[in-house]
Amino acid sequence: QACDQDQQCGGGMCCAVSLWIRSLRMCTPMGNLGEECHPLSHRVSTS
Repeated sequence: QACDQDQQCGGGMCCAVSLWIRSLRMCTPMGNLGEECHPLSHRVSTS
């Protein structure tokens, strides 16, 4: 499921940049406690 914000995803899910398509953000299962949910998100510009 494509998304723009974590809130669009269900519980236990977050909006993360796709590993295959850098411009696409998808709802993905959150990692374990302490893990980065979307490690690539800070490298992607929103403009």
